[in-house]
Amino acid sequence: MQHKGTKTIETERLVLRRFETDDAKDVYNNWACDDDVNRYMTSTSLTDPSQAQKAVDSWAARYNDEFYHWNITFKADPTVKSAGFVCVVSNDDDAQKAELGYCIGKKWWNKGYMTEAVKAVADYLFDQVGYNRVEVQYDADNPASGRVAQKCGMQYEGTLRQFMNNKGKICDIAVCSILSEER
Repeated sequence: MQHKGTKTIETERLVLRRFETDDAKDVYNNWACDDDVNRYMTSTSLTDPSQAQKAVDSWAARYNDEFYHWNITFKADPTVKSAGFVCVVSNDDDAQKAELGYCIGKKWWNKGYMTEAVKAVADYLFDQVGYNRVEVQYDADNPASGRVAQKCGMQYEGTLRQFMNNKGKICDIAVCSILSEER
């Protein structure tokens, strides 16, 4: 494993980069305040733009070689400072595995952007950092998240029944993963 942190990744349509202080307005407006976007996330929707500023400042301060948190922006529209994110929510260097979390604003749903971003991040984690396994755990009531994982080549492994309490609801968590050798 050779941790490198959040480096800029370019895909056909996206630029995945570190969050910067002036991204906060779009973080709030494009996804962080939207209950539909945040329904299955462990965090609640933000209710004030100052909360987005605080979050972005916190992420920006945490960037180092072991912090992975990409902001999703578009090559074709640089005025969009944040459409969503992909991050490593947990990792285990001994087992050489990383778990990804992600979201994107509703106006960009069903356009392939999330799949493009998650695949690019998984490839980076395999090729640049040296992970052997990348996985996604998601609320089983959110099949869209599972479709993203499977479009990235991840295999459904099973469902952890009544695995966690998310905002007062006990939920089942589905797991998908891909191994480096399976790409």
